[in-house]
Amino acid sequence: MLAMKKTAPYSGDVFVNGCPRDPVLFQRIAAYVGQEDQMPAHWKVREALEFNTTLKRQPGIAASSRKATARFIDNLLEAFGLTGVAETYVGGAQVRGISGGQRRRVTLARGVAAQASLLFCDEPTSGLSATDAELCVKALRVVAKRLNVLTLVVIHQPRREVAELFDTLVLLTSNPGRMAYFGPMGQASSYMETCGYPVPAHACGTDFYLDLLTPGSELDASDALVAAFATHQKLGLAEIIDEALAVQGPTAREMLLAAQEQALQGKQGASASSARLGPYAVPFGSQVQTLLRRKMLLTLRNPGAIGTQLAMPATMGVVLGTVFQGIGNHAFG
Repeated sequence: MLAMKKTAPYSGDVFVNGCPRDPVLFQRIAAYVGQEDQMPAHWKVREALEFNTTLKRQPGIAASSRKATARFIDNLLEAFGLTGVAETYVGGAQVRGISGGQRRRVTLARGVAAQASLLFCDEPTSGLSATDAELCVKALRVVAKRLNVLTLVVIHQPRREVAELFDTLVLLTSNPGRMAYFGPMGQASSYMETCGYPVPAHACGTDFYLDLLTPGSELDASDALVAAFATHQKLGLAEIIDEALAVQGPTAREMLLAAQEQALQGKQGASASSARLGPYAVPFGSQVQTLLRRKMLLTLRNPGAIGTQLAMPATMGVVLGTVFQGIGNHAFG
């Protein structure tokens, strides 16, 4: 819902910097990383980041600044621990490539490559080992702090070391989703203790929270924690929201213009008024050129695909030619 990826109907209002969310320009200032790693098998890691950087670059980053773009991609590769596999294929079921944990880090790096102000990550650690999950979240935290990106992560049952990497924690019940806690990650255990549910000595805090908030479980305390939230936190949170809405920040349009102006500093004759303020960051011609280049590279690297594309028309021609051979020389009726 917050990332504009929900297709089912819902009610309520979403504000960005105290301003109503612009449905057209919001996708220019926000990036979304889904649960699945959907990338071509014959794609190299560096090319994947270059692809997103080219199509999602912020205004003012022109093609002439290739060195700056290359440095930015190198920094991403280093931050996510992908420098050693930068020229390796992503891989897949039929193509040998990088590991599953590395593939997930590539997906996260592609989201960061958009250089958006907001980054939504939907279960970035699902299907990963505990070590790979920790590496992913650590890299995401480092890059988010370095680039000043507000990152919102949906995560299930993280280990203690992973949970401690987050600054703020939001706990929701399931079926239906009701808020049970909103506050600093480090204060969650003390809050639970004040509510009468101290975390056991040798238990993982996040696992214990989920057990408490899952209706029908053995430790189900979802109704009590929702009531405690309404008593202890809801009023204070509502005041914070009202104060934030009273002081409006820059709109999505103003953020794009500011990014353009910052990128054009020191360039004579350049103006921020030339920034693209539509739903797409780059012109249609650049999109076609980037996609066509990727298609050609992937096709040339996959001999099987080339053979299939050449053999299928030839085979169909032979079959149809054989079926209708000499048809004009036969009398009918």
